[in-house]
Amino acid sequence: MTGRVYKLFWIYFCILQWIIEQSNQAFGCTSTTVQHKQAGDNVTIQFQARTVNTENSALFVTNQILSQNDSTLLTVAYTNGVVIVPPRCNGCTFTGNAATGDLSIRLENVQEANGGTYKYSVIEASSRVKGCVTVYILGVPQTPKITDNNNNYEGQSIVLTCNSKSTTFPPDPNLGLN
Repeated sequence: MTGRVYKLFWIYFCILQWIIEQSNQAFGCTSTTVQHKQAGDNVTIQFQARTVNTENSALFVTNQILSQNDSTLLTVAYTNGVVIVPPRCNGCTFTGNAATGDLSIRLENVQEANGGTYKYSVIEASSRVKGCVTVYILGVPQTPKITDNNNNYEGQSIVLTCNSKSTTFPPDPNLGLN
């Protein structure tokens, strides 16, 4: 690319990035996978890139992975199946193969702050979230507390209740005690 074309491309790209950040608030995930990890684990998040612009194959298509707080983790751009902007990872490690459309990233030593939903978006003429991965960071449950119904008399039934609270982030309503 010539210098002027390159600058125009990046101006256009920055505008598209702003559009995707705004539109992702309006469009939800079309598919979601779930991963449960312990604090300190590594997490691999994988999406398959769209490498050809479905509206016009001569135009480029940008693929992005957004973090749980909607900041850009990975950006890759293609024109007609060829990588024109190589993958750049911010706060992650790119472990995929951009040439084949494998957009795998690794988050290392995850902590509670890494829990949440990561989004994969495609930017053509408009932006759409195409898939999500929700990462739950498993916490240590609080120490169980046993209470009774204060019916502590001979011959009476006592009801004992055991309560504990999960510290998984974000909270996972499908996580049960086994």
